[in-house]
Amino acid sequence: REEFLTKKKEIFHNKKIKNIFIFFGGSDPDNLTLKALEALCHKNFEKLILSVVIGESNLNANSIKLKVSKRKNASLFIQTDNISDLMCKADLSIGAGGSTTWERLFIGLPSIVTIIADNQRSYTEQLAKDNYIFLTGDKNETSKYDIQRLINYCINNPNLLTEKVKMGQELVNGKGTKLVVDKMISLIED
Repeated sequence: REEFLTKKKEIFHNKKIKNIFIFFGGSDPDNLTLKALEALCHKNFEKLILSVVIGESNLNANSIKLKVSKRKNASLFIQTDNISDLMCKADLSIGAGGSTTWERLFIGLPSIVTIIADNQRSYTEQLAKDNYIFLTGDKNETSKYDIQRLINYCINNPNLLTEKVKMGQELVNGKGTKLVVDKMISLIED
């Protein structure tokens, strides 16, 4: 999306994780946002700042609002237009596969990802295999403990996050549309 093309985070540089961005798509029918919030209720994570994004169509908005309101350092954003700004402020993301995966890679936001649709499976699994993202697995198999385990792993391995950021920004450079158009034109001209 256009809003991302002018934004990129600074390279992670082995800093501590302080701010987590949570987004499982606008509707999040499987209520993974609440599962992530429950994972973050563990006392080890109580000082983390949370930026939680949901859409207006989220059927679990009331339970998410309640959970966010009980945490002093959490903010809820509903149908926001500044997702790229929130991503740039975050040190780690918890979310779904899908188009947001590419935006997180471009921005330079290390991510814990859950597969929420079959059309995400092949590339999300490949990104995890190639060490671009941390994969919890399929939405039906992911528990709050899987999320907690990966958050702890990220907190304890900041040097690994730095490497993922570099790799992700090399993979997704924001010029994909131009590359595809150039390739199509070259095929027509040949």
